[in-house]
Amino acid sequence: MRVTYAEELELTFTKVDVRGENRRGLGGGFETITQELHADGDVDEATIAHVCDRAQAVCFTHNTLKHGVKLVTVIHLNGEEVLRSISEPTGFSL
Repeated sequence: MRVTYAEELELTFTKVDVRGENRRGLGGGFETITQELHADGDVDEATIAHVCDRAQAVCFTHNTLKHGVKLVTVIHLNGEEVLRSISEPTGFSL
């Protein structure tokens, strides 16, 4: 994580496991995405919490998924755009 480098922390991330739980069927999608990060180092829990907060604040993926994003689908047929569909974030919550 670049936060650990920027703040010169003695912390090395060794493994990341990502798991997604989804709802299948029409209108389905991921309900939960869990990231488990494994690290080695000599830091306390408060430092880990700080690193997590900072990393989430600068992560494009985290912020995109947290806030939602407009999704534009464009279909070209025989070299010409024939369809443009725009889906806005819905404020989906469980």
